[in-house]
Amino acid sequence: MIELPIDEIEVAVRRAVAAPKPMIVTAPTGSGKSTRLPIWLSEGGARVLVIEPRRVACRALATFLAEQRGESVGEAIGYTVRFDDRCGPNTRVHFVTPGVALNLLGAGSFEYDHVIVDEFHERGWQVDLAVMLLRRRCEERLVLMSATLDATELVQRIDANVLEAGGRTYPVDISYAGEVVQPTPVDLTVRVARAVKAALQSTDGDILVFLPGKREINDAEQALRSQVGGAELVQVHGSLPPEHMTRALRDRRPDEPRQVFLATNVAETSLTLPNVRAVIDSGLVRMQIHRGGRNALALVPVSRASMDQRAGRAGRVSAGVCLRLWDERWIPSATTRPEIERVELNDAVLAATRAGVPLDDLADCPWITPPPEFSLERACAHLKAAGIVDGTQALTDYGVRLGELPVSVFEARILHDPPEGLRATVADVVALMQTHGALLLPAPAAVGELRRELFWACTNEVDEALVALRHGDASKHRLNASALKEARLAATRFRGLLGCARLNAQGDSDAPLATEELARHILGRVPEAAYVLRERAKNKRAFGKGEPWSNGEVEVRIVPWEPHDAERRLIKELPLAGALLDQFWIGEESGTGVNGVGRMLIPCRPRVLAELELGNVDVANITVNHGRVVATVRRELAGVVLDEGEEVLRGEALCEAAAGLILEGRLMKRTDARERIADAFHLWRILAAWHATDDTLHWDLAELKSRPVPDEVDWLAERLSVVGVERSDDLALLEGEDVAPDVAALSGVPDWELQTLRDDFPRTLKYMDGLYACEVYPASRKVLLKPMDASARRVGPPARGQVPRFRGFKVIFSSASREVMIR
Repeated sequence: MIELPIDEIEVAVRRAVAAPKPMIVTAPTGSGKSTRLPIWLSEGGARVLVIEPRRVACRALATFLAEQRGESVGEAIGYTVRFDDRCGPNTRVHFVTPGVALNLLGAGSFEYDHVIVDEFHERGWQVDLAVMLLRRRCEERLVLMSATLDATELVQRIDANVLEAGGRTYPVDISYAGEVVQPTPVDLTVRVARAVKAALQSTDGDILVFLPGKREINDAEQALRSQVGGAELVQVHGSLPPEHMTRALRDRRPDEPRQVFLATNVAETSLTLPNVRAVIDSGLVRMQIHRGGRNALALVPVSRASMDQRAGRAGRVSAGVCLRLWDERWIPSATTRPEIERVELNDAVLAATRAGVPLDDLADCPWITPPPEFSLERACAHLKAAGIVDGTQALTDYGVRLGELPVSVFEARILHDPPEGLRATVADVVALMQTHGALLLPAPAAVGELRRELFWACTNEVDEALVALRHGDASKHRLNASALKEARLAATRFRGLLGCARLNAQGDSDAPLATEELARHILGRVPEAAYVLRERAKNKRAFGKGEPWSNGEVEVRIVPWEPHDAERRLIKELPLAGALLDQFWIGEESGTGVNGVGRMLIPCRPRVLAELELGNVDVANITVNHGRVVATVRRELAGVVLDEGEEVLRGEALCEAAAGLILEGRLMKRTDARERIADAFHLWRILAAWHATDDTLHWDLAELKSRPVPDEVDWLAERLSVVGVERSDDLALLEGEDVAPDVAALSGVPDWELQTLRDDFPRTLKYMDGLYACEVYPASRKVLLKPMDASARRVGPPARGQVPRFRGFKVIFSSASREVMIR
């Protein structure tokens, strides 16, 4: 067996395993830690779980180790990634992605003797959550490994044995292109093509190009095909089939052509590509951020640590070079913040709850980096509002079912129990969301006619993606073969979960396309997906340019979909509203923020959003017509009017309007509701300000005084909702006592004692023909009598002997600026 740098700490690793403490192992990329430690820990029959941040690394490492043993994957060495399980009953070393690890932790049984978390420095939220759960359950079995980890800082947060190994590195000459100030996607393909062409002429060995994602990789490959001579272009990213990655990772024979690897940051630390002597770094990465209650991919510059890690890939086998495609004067951030600090935590909280962590305990769990408290609170609120978690903080049946689906909470809400006629389409759409709908590659004119024939019935971009998924041919229609394969695999799995006909090998399907009915289903499940075209853009619409759309919280730019038939383009009606399924964010040139871009829009009429009661509601001109509450209702989203007209109010809008009408005496007139509510609030306010007297020392009003007395309209609106008022007819079933505050229950004071207080401090006083309001101020022990009508103002102060007892309080007549002491 070839000697590797990591072998120098083998004895120390074996010694540390016996100690009842977790282990931290740091060693440079390519030192052998990912291949040696799993084997060392599995000796003696122990079962080892290895958590790798990427599918491609899971497959590649398991395949390599199995081949080293002369076995097939799935025997002693296996892996499990989404939709691909190569693991058997005799597997002792099990490579998994973080999502699979969380499912194992949430399943109840967790039968592993050691757990290795590889590339821990990448700090995806799933990794941080898995480590937290493991620390709660079996911290002493935990091994954290990384090439760039700051072990000194980490050991301050976790008591662990730290082992460090050296590595072989060679000097790397770093230069800067200087064509742009900072890393940017602007003209990226042109700049990459120019840099690769120059590197092929000035260097030996293979070339590694770091690009942010599959889209940029495809664009670069298209541009480079005619410029690399005899060199071979090789894509490297997590969606590639295992056999492709196996070929990319093997050593190239001297007689084989040079290779130009077009890679995402999967090649930064997870994989070691052989023979690389030149690195071209775009300086960009796609990472998760939170925007408007959802996680979105943002295209942003990488940190200094990542830049250095990328440059180091050119110095693994000999001295190398690294060209950075920006200006040397630009200063990057030192490190990348852990993902758990910058994403929405809905998925994390659901996974933690599935693993048995109560919501109230989340903030105090043994996190390596605690998530922001506001993010946890917001996620808990979202899950409760969606009916995923109940009032006891337990998962509802609905939440349990969502947690079992192999997708995000956002996608699971769409996928769960759709209408019968939409099941296949919903399954296919959620499958497309896994690949962000990016199936079409740039195509020559010759492919145009074939695409026109394929997409003739399409009316939007989701239609187009569905047709490509079901009927497209990767070669014939110039589609992204790996993304198409991934989407079809996901669609088959999701269709199986929903119990509908599966896609066959050709992708045939009779399922409908993306209709307004589909948009209605999605918006009913995930209302935050509702977007409208901003008002300012409606009079200057054009194809090919991004237009501003918003859901009321965030704004993104969407390029209107263009039909493949130019004649249809001229008559096509552009959408004004719809369900937006995907968004990504691009860093601004200034480096101070990101701009959103929306994709996968299913159009619908703005009225559909109004019918689903989305957006903000403005109610005006409220009247009572034959017992029904009628008003002019205007619904808006992001400043755009969805619908406006007179309608009979229902639900929350009815409760809010009815509360005001009841207090004005225009509703429930046959009952004493108005008077009962007014009397109860009068008593509530007295008690909230009460100062104990000899005969009230036993009253415990601390809890009542700790909360302000609510606004009467707000309280009554909530009360009407609580008692189940949904339609105007429901109001006819209520009596005054049903809607008035129960002051005895609120205060804990017996009702017979409250009755004495009511008699001593009435809300109003009738004297002669006048009506007076009695304002009680317990702190100053006074009562102000204020005229409520013209008669009271004419009569003036009531006679001393005609006013209630008021328990010895001073009684003052107050009218405008005039005050008269009565008693």
